[in-house]
Amino acid sequence: DFKPHVTLTQRDITFMTVEVGGKPVRFEILQIFPFSSDTKRMGIIVRREDTGTITFYVKGADAVMLKRVRFSDWLEEECGNLSREGLRTLVVASKPLTQREYDHFQSRLQQARASMQDRDAAVQSVVESIEDDL
Repeated sequence: DFKPHVTLTQRDITFMTVEVGGKPVRFEILQIFPFSSDTKRMGIIVRREDTGTITFYVKGADAVMLKRVRFSDWLEEECGNLSREGLRTLVVASKPLTQREYDHFQSRLQQARASMQDRDAAVQSVVESIEDDL
């Protein structure tokens, strides 16, 4: 039985600490993408303080996320089984980012957020650009 034992123990706008198997792991919060009823998902980009690794995490409705994650027979089957039982499911996925990938993404996101026309669509387009191959 897989039991990851992950507990959020501290959070503010710039850092969070989770306990993984009883050991604290601290992350710098680089970007937050709040839940939207339009996209039916939310995400966060964090940098692990002890290793410097950058990871994009996203969670959302199975119908939306199954299109964004690498194909998995198991995932599709499990979501289908839970749905047939009348249960709603969330799919959580992650993607490691290199510093260079993050810097490029950050630059494009900053430009989109400064856009005077169709700002929301521009921002969403940039965010979607890193949501492939989760």
